[in-house]
Amino acid sequence: MAAEREVITVALGNYASLVAAQWANGTTEYDTTRRTLYAERRVEAVWGGELTQQRTGATVRVPRLILLDAPHATRMKFPRRCIHRDTNVKEVPEADRGPTPGAMNCPTTADFFSSDSSNSHSDDNDNDNNGGEKQEKGGVGEMPSFSSSTDQRHHDRTFSPGGVAAHETFNSVRQIKRELFNERDELVPWWKYIRSGVSAKCVHVLHPLHPLAGAAADVPLLHSFGFGMSQLRSTHSNDMAEVMGSIRQQLEEADSLQGVQCFLDGDSAFGGAACNVMEEFWEDAGHKIPAVFFTCFQPLPEETMTPGSDVDFADRRRDELCLNRLLATSHLTRQDRAVYIPLELEYWKISFAEHTTLGMNAPSWLQNDIATAQLVAMAADTALYGIRDDGSVNTTKGSGPSFYMHDWQEAVRPTRTLRVAAALAAVPLRVYDANAPKNDLWDFLHRYPLLTTSPVANNGFFTPLTHPINFEFQTEAGRVLGHALTMRGAGKLLDLTYPRQEALLRYGLPLRTANYLPLVTGNSYPISSTFPQDFVLPRDILASGALDGIDVGSHVVSTFGSAPMIQGILTDAEKVLHYRRHLYEDAYCMEKDEWKEVMEDVLQMRDDYDHRDNEADEEELE
Repeated sequence: MAAEREVITVALGNYASLVAAQWANGTTEYDTTRRTLYAERRVEAVWGGELTQQRTGATVRVPRLILLDAPHATRMKFPRRCIHRDTNVKEVPEADRGPTPGAMNCPTTADFFSSDSSNSHSDDNDNDNNGGEKQEKGGVGEMPSFSSSTDQRHHDRTFSPGGVAAHETFNSVRQIKRELFNERDELVPWWKYIRSGVSAKCVHVLHPLHPLAGAAADVPLLHSFGFGMSQLRSTHSNDMAEVMGSIRQQLEEADSLQGVQCFLDGDSAFGGAACNVMEEFWEDAGHKIPAVFFTCFQPLPEETMTPGSDVDFADRRRDELCLNRLLATSHLTRQDRAVYIPLELEYWKISFAEHTTLGMNAPSWLQNDIATAQLVAMAADTALYGIRDDGSVNTTKGSGPSFYMHDWQEAVRPTRTLRVAAALAAVPLRVYDANAPKNDLWDFLHRYPLLTTSPVANNGFFTPLTHPINFEFQTEAGRVLGHALTMRGAGKLLDLTYPRQEALLRYGLPLRTANYLPLVTGNSYPISSTFPQDFVLPRDILASGALDGIDVGSHVVSTFGSAPMIQGILTDAEKVLHYRRHLYEDAYCMEKDEWKEVMEDVLQMRDDYDHRDNEADEEELE
């Protein structure tokens, strides 16, 4: 049995914090009793702990999780009701695993917003703030229902017929901006959920970088990856110094740290802050400690992406997304032990599109940040499942990890030049099939051919989460250099055709690489109290409570097929830097030579991945 080794989880960003909360709520009872992901804390040192424990001084198990977000500036999308100021709450069964996020309430709202901006709302927002305060009063395990907010003051006015159109246009633009920069307290209940059950010393808030109510064309510095690299470091920011203090405390408590998993908001200053945080971490812990960056790039609002948008900063926001992708690709991949997985949520509209007679329709859950965060959490947790469990269905005290994070990192990034990994997921993983009643593992594997990313009759497939897989893996352009595979729920199948290990080796043989780390387990991904309804599975099945978990497959691949994605990042960034670089030098704190260095770095990455010319040369020789 392999010895247990600790893993630290870090979440930097508003959306990343939501992902981390969903991840922690999806851990199992097995995880809470082990030290890989969890540690012991006194109940009074845990957010909301004193509300659920009567005995002072009691110890509880909490995840080794560090959070940094900026609740004063967010644009999260939750399901909204048509009725304004709806303060009803929807009761969700309390999680029975103890003080994991979402399983207990937290202290008052004021405790979370220690910055001046938390009380700097104008009079226009008074009514909405009152509604938010009412929403906070849910009991243990309750989740709020969020309602669309408008400025009630404008509805009380009367307008002449000639001014109606102008007023409607004004209101629509005003509403768009509020959706982009939501400073309202209606989201407070979700931040209470995100923080609950986490060590109080590991929850941090990034104070406002500047007033958000500035000039009309003023885009928050939180959108600038470069600003995060230059300013969000422990020597410049007290908030970042506190984050590093929490990380060092976790590092001291770990007997034998095996690695760090990070959830990041890539299209923001939090991505740049992650570069500084990890640079200091590696200086303290050593550069051989691996780290996995699950870097989320959320789609921009439709109002911003539409050409000729009424939003006056739309062009700049689109440019920033291109530049942030470029900087993340370069800086988050430079350390040899880093595994960078860019999760492009905009591409999911194509990946998860439902084919109908009328064309392709994106599922409605893609508009719900709770659901997309749950998918990221499921994919990340499944990908790294083996670092704390060997896959046994009946876990015992004698069981342990199947491998360590450095084993996983070496399989996914076999050489230092392969700096970007592709992620695919099968959700749900259809383990049992009426057409294959023998329940043979080999029959199941045949139904899920690797790197088949489109549905085939009677077969399953893995959905790309990072970029499309356009090249055949048999060709040099689509060659696979290394990959790690985890299938949760398939471990209960029988080994009728081949022994288990031989079946898994034969399964990965077509990809023609020795860097292959497979794991099959009978333990499904648990359905927590905050698992979104009507997501992946029909609402009636989830609501029935008949399912304890959902079967999930994860496939993380290092492939030359990532070249088109890297080329797309270069093409978009090159246009911005060629025509409008002067607009971003101050906001990104980068000069011409620094931009040139980053472009050359990513160009070299593209060359390392792009092997289409080699394939053409081979055909000419034949």
